[in-house]
Amino acid sequence: MKHSILIIFILTQTVVSFAQARQTDSIAYYISKLNWESITVSSTYVPKLYYDDNVHALIRLKNKTIDTALFKKLSDTAKILAIHTILTDRFHIISGLSLLAHREHDDSVTMYQPEHYIKDSLLGLSYTYNGLEWYYDLNTHQSSLTGNAVTGIQEYWRKKLFRKKGRKNTQ
Repeated sequence: MKHSILIIFILTQTVVSFAQARQTDSIAYYISKLNWESITVSSTYVPKLYYDDNVHALIRLKNKTIDTALFKKLSDTAKILAIHTILTDRFHIISGLSLLAHREHDDSVTMYQPEHYIKDSLLGLSYTYNGLEWYYDLNTHQSSLTGNAVTGIQEYWRKKLFRKKGRKNTQ
């Protein structure tokens, strides 16, 4: 009987640790897939963000290490918009705020003037989302950050994620 209980305990611990390891692997996998195309802005009348499956997965995962893992990747300019958006949504979920409410008010996507023209041709659009500004070139279909975005966003999330928890700042 003692051996049966011991075997059940060991098997349970093995399954739990395997599940945790698998979730950690999936976090790394989803983060590795993030890029500028992970977030799409549709601007029929009002600009709106659309997410790919990797973004949705990272928002939904319930693992305390996700935010720190995402924070560590903020310096990757190809991933910064997706990570900033994920962290914004996760922060609002953890804070108990409605995602719909925050998208309609403080953290909505805005397209701002001036749009970039040469003669009568529109060259690109500038966007901002929760403090992150980027430019989308309509000719090359490429996005790029404006200003000193990486440092500003890193500092923003350092204050949001690590101020109350008493954790050391992560670089």
